[in-house]
Amino acid sequence: MSYYRSGLALVPAIRRASSHHIGIAVGSQLYHSVGDRADMIRQMDIEFTAVNNEILIQMGWSLSNPNGHEKDDRYSWWHEMILPIMDEWIKFKNSELDSWWDRFTTSWTTIEAWQGRLLSLRQLAKQKFDIQTPEPQELTKTLWDIGGSGLGHLASFLKTTVYIVLALVGGYLIIKLISVGKASAATAGKVKVIGVGA
Repeated sequence: MSYYRSGLALVPAIRRASSHHIGIAVGSQLYHSVGDRADMIRQMDIEFTAVNNEILIQMGWSLSNPNGHEKDDRYSWWHEMILPIMDEWIKFKNSELDSWWDRFTTSWTTIEAWQGRLLSLRQLAKQKFDIQTPEPQELTKTLWDIGGSGLGHLASFLKTTVYIVLALVGGYLIIKLISVGKASAATAGKVKVIGVGA
Protein backbone atom coordinates (compact mmCIF):
# COMPACT_ATOMS: atom_id res chain seq x y z
CA MET A 1 0.00 0.00 0.00
CA SER A 2 1.09 3.51 -0.62
CA TYR A 3 0.41 6.62 1.34
CA TYR A 4 -0.92 9.70 -0.34
CA ARG A 5 -1.10 12.81 1.75
CA SER A 6 -4.58 14.21 2.08
CA GLY A 7 -4.40 17.36 4.16
CA LEU A 8 -2.59 16.31 7.33
CA ALA A 9 -3.79 12.71 7.21
CA LEU A 10 -2.03 9.99 5.31
CA VAL A 11 -4.51 8.00 3.27
CA PRO A 12 -3.54 4.59 1.86
CA ALA A 13 -3.81 4.23 -1.90
CA ILE A 14 -4.70 0.83 -3.28
CA ARG A 15 -1.53 -0.45 -4.90
CA ARG A 16 0.81 -3.17 -3.73
CA ALA A 17 4.58 -3.22 -4.19
CA SER A 18 5.78 -6.20 -6.16
CA SER A 19 8.94 -7.44 -7.74
CA HIS A 20 7.47 -6.80 -11.17
CA HIS A 21 5.12 -4.33 -12.71
CA ILE A 22 3.60 -3.82 -16.08
CA GLY A 23 5.30 -1.08 -18.06
CA ILE A 24 3.58 1.22 -20.46
CA ALA A 25 5.13 1.56 -23.90
CA VAL A 26 5.69 5.27 -24.27
CA GLY A 27 6.87 7.44 -27.10
CA SER A 28 6.62 8.04 -30.78
CA GLN A 29 9.43 8.10 -33.28
CA LEU A 30 9.22 11.75 -34.32
CA TYR A 31 8.14 13.69 -31.23
CA HIS A 32 6.79 13.32 -27.70
CA SER A 33 3.07 14.03 -27.80
CA VAL A 34 0.84 15.17 -24.94
CA GLY A 35 -0.32 11.56 -24.70
CA ASP A 36 3.30 10.37 -24.40
CA ARG A 37 3.83 12.73 -21.47
CA ALA A 38 0.64 11.48 -19.78
CA ASP A 39 1.66 7.84 -20.32
CA MET A 40 5.14 8.47 -18.94
CA ILE A 41 3.72 10.26 -15.90
CA ARG A 42 1.43 7.28 -15.25
CA GLN A 43 4.37 4.90 -15.63
CA MET A 44 6.56 6.95 -13.28
CA ASP A 45 3.70 7.06 -10.78
CA ILE A 46 3.72 3.26 -10.71
CA GLU A 47 7.48 3.36 -10.13
CA PHE A 48 7.42 6.09 -7.44
CA THR A 49 4.58 4.26 -5.69
CA ALA A 50 6.37 0.90 -5.87
CA VAL A 51 9.48 2.31 -4.15
CA ASN A 52 7.43 4.05 -1.47
CA ASN A 53 5.32 0.90 -0.95
CA GLU A 54 8.41 -1.21 -0.50
CA ILE A 55 9.79 1.20 2.09
CA LEU A 56 6.52 1.31 4.05
CA ILE A 57 6.16 -2.47 4.04
CA GLN A 58 9.75 -2.91 5.23
CA MET A 59 9.01 -0.48 8.07
CA GLY A 60 6.04 -2.59 9.18
CA TRP A 61 3.04 -1.05 7.47
CA SER A 62 0.25 -3.51 6.63
CA LEU A 63 -3.50 -3.51 6.21
CA SER A 64 -3.88 -5.02 9.68
CA ASN A 65 -1.40 -2.54 11.17
CA PRO A 66 -1.62 0.73 9.19
CA ASN A 67 0.44 2.63 11.79
CA GLY A 68 3.08 -0.07 12.18
CA HIS A 69 5.64 1.84 10.15
CA GLU A 70 5.60 4.72 12.65
CA LYS A 71 7.30 2.52 15.28
CA ASP A 72 10.26 1.77 13.01
CA ASP A 73 13.55 3.54 13.73
CA ARG A 74 13.69 4.67 10.11
CA TYR A 75 10.28 6.40 10.21
CA SER A 76 11.63 9.89 10.92
CA TRP A 77 14.21 9.46 8.14
CA TRP A 78 11.44 8.41 5.70
CA HIS A 79 9.26 11.30 6.87
CA GLU A 80 12.04 13.85 6.30
CA MET A 81 13.73 12.43 3.20
CA ILE A 82 11.22 10.41 1.18
CA LEU A 83 7.80 11.82 2.01
CA PRO A 84 8.53 15.39 0.80
CA ILE A 85 9.65 14.02 -2.59
CA MET A 86 6.54 11.85 -2.77
CA ASP A 87 4.31 14.81 -1.87
CA GLU A 88 5.95 16.93 -4.56
CA TRP A 89 5.58 14.11 -7.10
CA ILE A 90 1.89 13.63 -6.27
CA LYS A 91 1.23 17.36 -6.65
CA PHE A 92 3.02 17.40 -10.04
CA LYS A 93 1.32 14.21 -11.23
CA ASN A 94 -2.16 15.37 -10.26
CA SER A 95 -1.63 18.75 -11.91
CA GLU A 96 -0.42 17.11 -15.12
CA LEU A 97 -3.08 14.42 -15.34
CA ASP A 98 -5.95 16.74 -14.38
CA SER A 99 -5.16 19.35 -17.00
CA TRP A 100 -4.54 18.77 -20.68
CA TRP A 101 -3.12 22.29 -20.90
CA ASP A 102 -0.53 21.58 -18.18
CA ARG A 103 0.61 18.46 -20.08
CA PHE A 104 0.70 20.44 -23.32
CA THR A 105 2.90 23.16 -21.82
CA THR A 106 5.19 20.79 -19.90
CA SER A 107 8.35 20.10 -21.84
CA TRP A 108 9.87 16.65 -22.13
CA THR A 109 12.89 17.95 -20.19
CA THR A 110 10.61 18.25 -17.14
CA ILE A 111 9.71 14.57 -17.54
CA GLU A 112 13.44 13.78 -17.83
CA ALA A 113 14.10 15.76 -14.64
CA TRP A 114 11.44 13.76 -12.77
CA GLN A 115 12.99 10.55 -14.10
CA GLY A 116 16.28 11.73 -12.60
CA ARG A 117 14.56 12.43 -9.29
CA LEU A 118 13.03 8.95 -9.33
CA LEU A 119 16.48 7.41 -9.81
CA SER A 120 17.85 9.62 -7.02
CA LEU A 121 14.97 8.59 -4.73
CA ARG A 122 15.79 4.93 -5.34
CA GLN A 123 19.47 5.52 -4.49
CA LEU A 124 18.52 7.48 -1.39
CA ALA A 125 16.14 4.72 -0.25
CA LYS A 126 18.84 2.07 -0.76
CA GLN A 127 20.83 3.71 2.03
CA LYS A 128 18.29 2.42 4.58
CA PHE A 129 16.18 -0.20 2.78
CA ASP A 130 16.56 -3.26 0.58
CA ILE A 131 14.91 -1.95 -2.59
CA GLN A 132 13.93 -4.85 -4.86
CA THR A 133 11.54 -3.13 -7.28
CA PRO A 134 12.74 -3.09 -10.88
CA GLU A 135 14.72 -0.16 -12.19
CA PRO A 136 12.51 2.51 -13.79
CA GLN A 137 11.68 2.26 -17.45
CA GLU A 138 14.02 4.27 -19.65
CA LEU A 139 12.52 7.29 -21.35
CA THR A 140 11.97 6.89 -25.05
CA LYS A 141 14.01 8.92 -27.48
CA THR A 142 12.73 10.48 -30.65
CA LEU A 143 14.77 10.60 -33.82
CA TRP A 144 15.79 14.11 -32.76
CA ASP A 145 17.11 12.85 -29.41
CA ILE A 146 19.21 10.01 -30.81
CA GLY A 147 22.83 11.08 -31.03
CA GLY A 148 26.16 9.58 -31.95
CA SER A 149 24.79 7.31 -34.67
CA GLY A 150 24.19 7.73 -38.35
CA LEU A 151 20.47 7.93 -37.67
CA GLY A 152 21.02 10.63 -35.05
CA HIS A 153 23.07 12.74 -37.44
CA LEU A 154 20.48 12.27 -40.17
CA ALA A 155 17.71 13.27 -37.78
CA SER A 156 19.65 16.36 -36.73
CA PHE A 157 20.20 17.31 -40.38
CA LEU A 158 16.50 16.80 -41.18
CA LYS A 159 15.43 18.85 -38.16
CA THR A 160 17.70 21.73 -39.19
CA THR A 161 16.45 21.49 -42.79
CA VAL A 162 12.81 21.63 -41.64
CA TYR A 163 13.53 24.73 -39.54
CA ILE A 164 15.27 26.46 -42.46
CA VAL A 165 12.42 25.65 -44.85
CA LEU A 166 9.84 26.90 -42.35
CA ALA A 167 11.80 30.13 -41.84
CA LEU A 168 12.07 30.72 -45.59
CA VAL A 169 8.38 30.01 -46.22
CA GLY A 170 7.42 32.25 -43.28
CA GLY A 171 9.63 35.07 -44.60
CA TYR A 172 8.17 34.71 -48.08
CA LEU A 173 4.60 34.84 -46.73
CA ILE A 174 5.33 37.97 -44.70
CA ILE A 175 6.82 39.74 -47.73
CA LYS A 176 3.86 38.64 -49.88
CA LEU A 177 1.36 39.91 -47.31
CA ILE A 178 3.10 43.28 -47.13
CA SER A 179 3.13 43.65 -50.93
CA VAL A 180 -0.55 42.65 -51.19
CA GLY A 181 -1.38 45.14 -48.44
CA LYS A 182 0.47 47.93 -50.27
CA ALA A 183 -1.20 47.05 -53.57
CA SER A 184 -4.68 47.11 -52.07
CA ALA A 185 -3.93 50.40 -50.32
CA ALA A 186 -2.75 51.89 -53.62
CA THR A 187 -5.85 50.73 -55.50
CA ALA A 188 -8.12 51.93 -52.73
CA GLY A 189 -6.82 55.47 -53.23
CA LYS A 190 -7.54 55.34 -56.99
CA VAL A 191 -11.13 54.13 -56.74
CA LYS A 192 -13.56 56.75 -57.95
CA VAL A 193 -16.50 57.04 -55.65
CA ILE A 194 -19.71 57.51 -57.55
CA GLY A 195 -22.15 59.26 -55.42
CA VAL A 196 -25.70 60.48 -55.72
CA GLY A 197 -26.00 63.67 -57.72
CA ALA A 198 -22.65 63.49 -59.42
